[in-house]
Amino acid sequence: MLHACVGMSVFGDTVSLEEGSTSVMVTSCVSVTLPVTCVRSVNLSITHNSTPKVTAQGIARVEQHLAQFGDDAANQAMIARLKAGQTSTQDLYFYMHESKESAVMRRTEGAFSDMYEWQRAAHLETLNWQKSPYSPGYESQLYHPDVIRQFPQQFNPQTWPQ
Repeated sequence: MLHACVGMSVFGDTVSLEEGSTSVMVTSCVSVTLPVTCVRSVNLSITHNSTPKVTAQGIARVEQHLAQFGDDAANQAMIARLKAGQTSTQDLYFYMHESKESAVMRRTEGAFSDMYEWQRAAHLETLNWQKSPYSPGYESQLYHPDVIRQFPQQFNPQTWPQ
């Protein structure tokens, strides 16, 4: 176990965690750079305490990941927000969620015979990684209230902003 990391850098599919002269490599993660306050284990259970850097490359990766599921107006609206430089909590959680989910799906490719089950398993693993319970209304953590208002039919009513 590695504790009290100074920082974490993520490049493509490799993560380098450093503490003094100790370096640990972890694979299949997201394309962001963020400081880390605590790494509980090498499986990337981390405490996020800062803003991830949203990049054009990261947005393209999210778009490519989401394209495999077909057109989704709410997802497209969130991508448009990211491209416009929006960085609300929901924008960043969406970006992190889709980036991580993409990495999980690459890591588990071939493990499922059914596309829906594969995507669902990756989705649930990603929510767990984000410490986000899979319960009615959880989407309000991933989608900006303006997007939910624009496409209410795509969301559980418990997600709708008050």
